Amino acid sequence: MKKIIGLALSLILLSACAKNVTNTNTNKNINNTNNKMDASQDKELKNNNNRNNKTDNINNESASDKNLTKDVNVNLTKEDAFKKFNDLHPNTNINEFSFSKDLDKKLAKYEVEAYDQEREYEVEINATDSSIIRDKSKKEKTSSTAIILADMLGGIDDLVNKSIAQAGQDYLLKDYSLYFDDGISKFDVELENSQGKEAEFTYNLESGELLEKDLSE
Repeated sequence: MKKIIGLALSLILLSACAKNVTNTNTNKNINNTNNKMDASQDKELKNNNNRNNKTDNINNESASDKNLTKDVNVNLTKEDAFKKFNDLHPNTNINEFSFSKDLDKKLAKYEVEAYDQEREYEVEINATDSSIIRDKSKKEKTSSTAIILADMLGGIDDLVNKSIAQAGQDYLLKDYSLYFDDGISKFDVELENSQGKEAEFTYNLESGELLEKDLSE
């Protein structure tokens, strides 16, 4: 009787062990399947990220190309252009300082007019590479007493930004000019948008007062 009971217990234990082995193998198979699925999903996610990164790079390059055709690179500041002229023609009085951009030619330049007791000067400076485009002078006495000083350039940026705020953020700077009229320092600025519409403003440079405004329809 004891042998029979012992044999029965052995069979029960063997059956339980077999179930544990089966469950362990099943769990391993499930885990392996899950790991394979996770690896597959990770691989797909990486592929998607790579595709998205490539797309982003293409879009960024396109945006950069569009910006290059939209505007002109200006590497020379107005202050440096002012100094460059004074180094070229010392002891002269600047009476007009201008900036202009030609989008078709991809050219931006500063134009400086000045005088001394015997001559008048006109100089054009490339705003991208700082090269001298033109340097001309002629013997002529002038009655002008107007003098543009370097610190007067400090108000230009604020007036340009003020003009863009009035015209619209889609407008770009086309040209500006600082000069004297009847003893008053004036600042003209011209803007243009992608549709060819122009906006022109004239300010009293010293006070910042808007004197004239012309917006094309």
